[in-house]
Parts: sequence; C-alpha cells; structure tokens
Amino acid sequence: MSWEGDSAAAVDAVRELTRYVNAPATGTSAIREQTQDICTVGQWRMAHGDLSAAEVASRRLHATPLPELRGRDSVSFAQSVALCAALLDATLASARSPAPAAPAAIALADSLARTFIFEVCCVEIVSDANLLLAQLWERSGNLPNALRALRRGSGRFALAPLFMSSFLREEGRVAALTGDTVGAIRAYRHYLALRYDPGLSIRPAVERVRRELAALVGR
Repeated sequence: MSWEGDSAAAVDAVRELTRYVNAPATGTSAIREQTQDICTVGQWRMAHGDLSAAEVASRRLHATPLPELRGRDSVSFAQSVALCAALLDATLASARSPAPAAPAAIALADSLARTFIFEVCCVEIVSDANLLLAQLWERSGNLPNALRALRRGSGRFALAPLFMSSFLREEGRVAALTGDTVGAIRAYRHYLALRYDPGLSIRPAVERVRRELAALVGR
C-alpha cells in the first residue's frame, strides 16, 4: 500500500491474512498475531473503499483483550493497537461526507503517532502511520500538518528506514504545494538518488519527479 509494491502479491497476502482474521484465537501469541492481521487487513480494505469492513476492524481493535504480556511488550502491543484503531477511525471520518468529525479524529491519530514514536518506527502494522496521516491532513486541506507528518518519517530512519522513498516523494510534492521550494528540491533529489535505476513499474513515478524537480530548479 505504501511502498510501490507488487499489488498482485498484496491481494494474495490479504486473502491469506483474512483466514487468520476470521479464525478463533486463543492464547497470547495467537491474539497478538491476529490483532496485527486485523489491523493490516482493515487498512487494506479501507484503502480500497470498503468502509464497512474497516469499521468492523476498528471495532474489533477497540475491543481487543490485552494478552498476558509483560513490561515493554505489553506497552508496545497496547500502543500499536490504539494507533491502528485511531488511524482507521480517522480515515473513516474523513471518507464520510460531510465529515465534520474528521479534523478531530485525524488530530487524535496524529497525537498518538507522535506519542508512540517508537511503535511508528518499529512495529510493522503502524510503520507507515505518518504516510497515512499526511494523506488525511492533505485531504482535510491542512498542508502544513501533512508536511510535518511526512518529515517525521517512519519513526527513526536510522533504525528502520521503512518507506523512505515514499516519504521523500510525497514530501517533495507537498513541500512544493506549500511553497517550500528548497525543501521540495532536497526531498526530490534524495528520492531520485534512491531510485537511480527504476524498474518498469515505478518508472512513471520517477519520471514525474524528475520533471517536477527540473521545474522547481528552473523556477
């Protein structure tokens, strides 16, 4: 969803994960893994316009019993579940029209993403949280907040540089929209350094960035 991956492989993965989402889960490990699957499948359904499935996923996450974990494992689990549920809620609020509750829901998810910074970094199911938040802020008309979310990245890039190319591509685009030409140029150049030999599937996106960069430099 967030890293220009193989969409056919994603469809297969979601089909496989759905089996675990709908199966009974008992025991600490099973509950933990199923919760991750609920989040992942819920995000996928939401991204493809299935609001009812995303709403069901959100309800299940809010009602998730905490497994018998200790110390940081327990905190990490609770934080990642809360953040995923908040992201689904914010996306649902944003998708409904009119959406008067959307800004407050997005702000809550944004606050959790900043509070749970280590989970954004290191837990797979929410590592693209700031990309999703940037989309929501932009959709609500708040470009400065969208840019701030993008510049936070996936927690700490030094530890886990997840989705870096996606963050840079979107940062360049949104920075240009806000008038931050210097920031847009910097992000686009970094993106192109990572995409120096693009495959066929991502070549159109790379060429678009090259054109936009040339226009910004010329300006």
